[in-house]
Amino acid sequence: MPRVLIADPDPASSNAILLWLVHRLGVEEILQVADGNCLLEQLVTGQVDAVLMDGALPNRPDPEFFQAYRTTRPNLVLVLLSEKAELSALAEEYAATFVHKALPPSDFLEALQPLLGSNPIARSTD
Repeated sequence: MPRVLIADPDPASSNAILLWLVHRLGVEEILQVADGNCLLEQLVTGQVDAVLMDGALPNRPDPEFFQAYRTTRPNLVLVLLSEKAELSALAEEYAATFVHKALPPSDFLEALQPLLGSNPIARSTD
């Protein structure tokens, strides 16, 4: 089961993602941070398998950081989340997968599931 780091400045959004991951995909280890400085701290001190980073994250690390980080952690999954489709180009800079946050929860989770390697444990209507 992956250890996921949610990096999102909006607590409501971050908590919704956390609940979806836990209750719908069965992810058990989730960390939450609200800015890039805390994200960097968690990446350096903790071992995470996936980062779900909001495109509007304050103090967001440069793409070069993730390129360097991947030399030591080549299997790190980086997902850039945003409600703005135009930020999908930013995902390319980060060598990340882009997932639109405004998707219905079931579609959002369907997009994340193969990236996180998790198994859905409960499917319900939205």
